[in-house]
Amino acid sequence: MVTLTPCPVGIDTTSGAGYQVFVSGGGNSEAVSVVNGAGGCVSGAASGTIKFTPFHSYAAGYTIGSASSGLQETVNAGCGVNTATYKNSQCNVTIPANGLIAR
Repeated sequence: MVTLTPCPVGIDTTSGAGYQVFVSGGGNSEAVSVVNGAGGCVSGAASGTIKFTPFHSYAAGYTIGSASSGLQETVNAGCGVNTATYKNSQCNVTIPANGLIAR
């Protein structure tokens, strides 16, 4: 479990749609699926937690970022991430992880 301060706008820890983050450090990098959990990290909140199980081990100093170069977060912010799909302005777009970091 990792605490993010603040929670990025467009992060999705509640819908169960397969949201991923990109973890890198110590010569390893990977896209990992965020697991739904109590509390979570609500888009734009002051802080919150995300839970995931990476394949590699990461020491202090690793980074977490968007697995879609920010595209999925933009769609989520514009369309919503509510589990009741009718509340998401009839928008359902999922961008698969590409492993690239926007610079």
